[in-house]
Amino acid sequence: MTHATQIVDQMRPPAPAEPGSGVYSNKLGMWVFLASDVMFFTALIGSYIVLRFGMGSSWARPGFSSSGRRAGPSR
Repeated sequence: MTHATQIVDQMRPPAPAEPGSGVYSNKLGMWVFLASDVMFFTALIGSYIVLRFGMGSSWARPGFSSSGRRAGPSR
């Protein structure tokens, strides 16, 4: 008799999920993803700004090395 009761309980659909604080998991997951993306790109752009403008000397021109010589394959 107890075995039959366990089978009936397994076949019953689960109780509906409660929304918790009014935010469902799909919506919360998207907001967490967006927040992590914002933090990542803020750190990426912020570190570029700190490195680029925190350098004492100017950066080399495109196509030239920092010593003033032309960069690229030797001829």
